[in-house]
Amino acid sequence: IMDKSTFNDFKSLLFKLTKNNNDDEDEEENNERNLTEVQQKIQEIILPHHSAMVYVHENPLHRLHYGATVWKCCRWLINEFDQENIGFWKDKTVVELGAGTGLAGISLAHLGAKVMLTDQPVGLRLLQHNVDINIERNRDLRVSVSELEWYTPDLTIYPVPLDYVVSSDCIYNATSHPLLSNVICRLSGPNTLIYIAYQERGVP
Repeated sequence: IMDKSTFNDFKSLLFKLTKNNNDDEDEEENNERNLTEVQQKIQEIILPHHSAMVYVHENPLHRLHYGATVWKCCRWLINEFDQENIGFWKDKTVVELGAGTGLAGISLAHLGAKVMLTDQPVGLRLLQHNVDINIERNRDLRVSVSELEWYTPDLTIYPVPLDYVVSSDCIYNATSHPLLSNVICRLSGPNTLIYIAYQERGVP
């Protein structure tokens, strides 16, 4: 966890990301079919301190399977969220970047925050599905889904500056660091807190 000033020291400005021009429309159709095939692969995550249950489907058949999977660092992150006192997250404004399954942001919505989940267009169908299955169980959740491409970010719909910016397992690709850094800085103000969770891999 860091504030905006600390984040500026953390960010890397070494690389540029090249836009992937694959056809997302065909992928959306495949994703819908694959999601139906793996409906049974659901994660039920308990937030014991707040007596809340979060539901997310994974889709390992998705082209961006790393973004459609629940990773250990996200579980650690939501455990940290759950440790806060009851009412701490109420009405806090949060944007999750590269939300994937949406577990982190949906968990914060269950804790009372007002959350916007963002990802690339190809990931939005699974993300919206997970929002829907949670809202079916808890109509009081305030959580929405929005497309956000880091290389051409349109941030006009976000209530800037935010209280929190959250990103889980999104810094594994160094080429995306400058773009992620830019988006985080533009969403943040002096009092914004930034949560970045990352699972180090390939280390003996």
